[in-house]
Amino acid sequence: MSAQGHRRVLTDGLVAAGLLTLSIVSAVVLSSHGDAPRSADAFGFGLVVLACAPLAVRRRFPVPVCVVTSLAVAVYLLLGYPYTAIMAAVSIAVYTVCRRVVTIPALVASAVVFALLVAHIFVNPAALPGDHRNLAAAHHGRSRQGTRRGGPTSA
Repeated sequence: MSAQGHRRVLTDGLVAAGLLTLSIVSAVVLSSHGDAPRSADAFGFGLVVLACAPLAVRRRFPVPVCVVTSLAVAVYLLLGYPYTAIMAAVSIAVYTVCRRVVTIPALVASAVVFALLVAHIFVNPAALPGDHRNLAAAHHGRSRQGTRRGGPTSA
């Protein structure tokens, strides 16, 4: 492997490690605030590792890395874990596919990833701010009537 190849491997490893660290720290901090429907736990941290670690080999295996990263992030969001830096993992994976794969398959992969990530909006009540939460709340059988700005209305 050339010096440039070693540099790319090192760079990708550092990106993966840095994003993993940032995602875990942000999950811990955001979970302590209690805004997310579900606080980060061992399974959530496992999904963070599953989403970020493959980025270390993203240039060598762009499509498998994109699939694993996207599925891990989609499951993470569908289960209601807090929004963290994990979202950047998908961006990096999709960017790599678009740079390394021919146009049509890259476009299809990007569309599938987008659909996976949008799905969480319909099942995660924290996904949409304000009155738009009615969509997710209706899915969960809850009503936001009688509330204003997230709290009970005063009589």
